[in-house]
Amino acid sequence: MTISFPFPSTTGSIPVVVGAPNIQEFSPGEGAILHIKELDDVASVAKTMKNIASNPDAFNQSLR
Repeated sequence: MTISFPFPSTTGSIPVVVGAPNIQEFSPGEGAILHIKELDDVASVAKTMKNIASNPDAFNQSLR
């Protein structure tokens, strides 16, 4: 984890992370980050990202 991790949510962005298995412990809330290791494959990552980008409700839910 880096010092910059908490800041994307204050700028209206969703961090896409790989790595630290405990990163969710530092997340401000469920859905606030997209941890690609939690998804099955690249297609699932792309589908999730497209859904968040095209669905204002999904995006706003991630900022809570």
